[in-house]
Amino acid sequence: MNELKPCPFCGGKAISVHIPDNTEAEMRLHPSWEWRHPGQWIVGCETDMCLGYYGHITMTFPKQRNAAEAWNRRADNG
Repeated sequence: MNELKPCPFCGGKAISVHIPDNTEAEMRLHPSWEWRHPGQWIVGCETDMCLGYYGHITMTFPKQRNAAEAWNRRADNG
């Protein structure tokens, strides 16, 4: 995974969070499900009172790398 830049709002530490579509319990209960999905990724600030807090982020990505690239993009990147 790419190194995450600090939060652009508060300068706090950014974290990567995986949101599974199918939980482990669901997979055990329904081993024949054909729609198993690895889930989505978000990146956000770990400071809960910040605008960039990961709990407020609604944009998800299928790969951790894509979420990190989006988080690290800044207006002055060119």
